[in-house]
Amino acid sequence: MNDSLKYKIRWGMKYFLKDNIVLPYRMHTHNKFIPMENSAKLTSDEIRCLKQFWGKDYNQGKKRCYEFYKGTCGVFDEKFIPNDYYFLVECIANKSWSSTFLQHKCCLKYFISEQYRPTTILQGINGYLLDNNDNYLTPNDAIELLCGYESFVYKPSLNTGGGDGVKKINLNETNKKNTQFWKELFSKKDFIIQEIIKQSDEMSSYNPDSVNTIRMLTLNLNNHQTLLSSFIRMGQKGSFTDNVSGNGCLVGINHEGILYPYGLTENYEKILQSPNGYKFERKKFIHYDAIKSTVLKLHTNFPSAALIAWDIALNEANAPIVIEINLGMGRVSTHQILNGPVFGERTLEVMDYIRANIKNYHIGI
Repeated sequence: MNDSLKYKIRWGMKYFLKDNIVLPYRMHTHNKFIPMENSAKLTSDEIRCLKQFWGKDYNQGKKRCYEFYKGTCGVFDEKFIPNDYYFLVECIANKSWSSTFLQHKCCLKYFISEQYRPTTILQGINGYLLDNNDNYLTPNDAIELLCGYESFVYKPSLNTGGGDGVKKINLNETNKKNTQFWKELFSKKDFIIQEIIKQSDEMSSYNPDSVNTIRMLTLNLNNHQTLLSSFIRMGQKGSFTDNVSGNGCLVGINHEGILYPYGLTENYEKILQSPNGYKFERKKFIHYDAIKSTVLKLHTNFPSAALIAWDIALNEANAPIVIEINLGMGRVSTHQILNGPVFGERTLEVMDYIRANIKNYHIGI
């Protein structure tokens, strides 16, 4: 069983246990727990609606999820998707035999043209070192190549989340000559080193210290591509990465490209401005339509992945740059708290697809 599938199973079991056992007390999100105080009791009509909607798959875990969304979002909607079911959708919609390869940051070049990717300096693939043109390098060659840069970004290529292992590295004469520094830098078998993105003025306005990104979730099913949900992620002051788990925040974008008047912290506390003091105030995200068009077009390059979460930066020319794609552990609760039921009008279509394909879904352990 490959590492990517082990990773999915581990997280899937984690979500399943929390949805069906721990959820009476609190809801799992961003690898931490939040209290369930905001949950709202369902009416008898709402429970009857859920039983009809889910049929034999209805259970107390799902009921508690709907109580959470009703209390948090202020509305009941049977189209909200519980975490355990969303994990099942990810596993069936995104083929496990290709997921590891597709998500490997060094392999995105086979599916996404250079204009939409950060500039790569060095690749580590299964312990081999390669330059941007796939020429094999010795460690000394790689060091010589990197010494031509004052700074760069180092990222693990596989099974990462929350910005784990991502580092901005500034080279100086001391670490250039430090053997241990280079040994540690090349210690992982799979990594990528890229030039630092100079982000657009619009993205920099949220927080100039971090490379802020737009998370867009797209669905490509039955030859029809849809943007399901979007939000902007920004890091805290002084942080290079945009991950919310590092005390950053996020703000939702509606389907017209308008920012919501408030953002959310990791624990879903509402805030009215970014770490840099930018007030959200229902402002228009200027390049929303261009980014949306780009990701929907790019999704057609990934026929074995029906559900993709994209992390997109904007460079100084306001061109979208794909930082990475995510095919699992999509944190559906974040999307739904910000933008409502994640599959929207396509909910029944997705459920029909799952019912039709679940018989072909097997996990080998």
